[in-house]
Amino acid sequence: MNEITLLLMSCAACYATFLLATKSNWTPVRASAMVTFVVALFIYMLPNILPAYLNTHLPTVTIGASFIGMVHKKYIKKTSYLLLSAVLFGFIYINTSLFFKGFGGALGTTACISLLCILSISFYKPNRKTSRGFLLLRKMLFGRNKKNGC
Repeated sequence: MNEITLLLMSCAACYATFLLATKSNWTPVRASAMVTFVVALFIYMLPNILPAYLNTHLPTVTIGASFIGMVHKKYIKKTSYLLLSAVLFGFIYINTSLFFKGFGGALGTTACISLLCILSISFYKPNRKTSRGFLLLRKMLFGRNKKNGC
């Protein structure tokens, strides 16, 4: 039951960050911080409502999933892809949570891996009209700079 709660919280944090970043005039970093702050405040103010396992792991999952929600809307067209990457992040976190000793690097890397896995679906599908996220990312990373002639 705790794992299902972590997966649902991963989806909720990712989607809430994405909505705050795209629908309001907040930056993605501010949206991520707000979602994380609300969850951390809830757990700090009411520590006895949730089991100890969730009190320990829920803030970490929220931070990592909010990293996924920081993606720009031009890279991901369907919210189902966003939620699928949040579920993938949740599965990776649940199966490797013993290796997470802190926040930041490991969470950001796991969020990036889960998002790139989902964005690459359109690259391998014969019909590439579903999402151009991976192709835009590849163009951004490996595109030629016309000013420098590279």
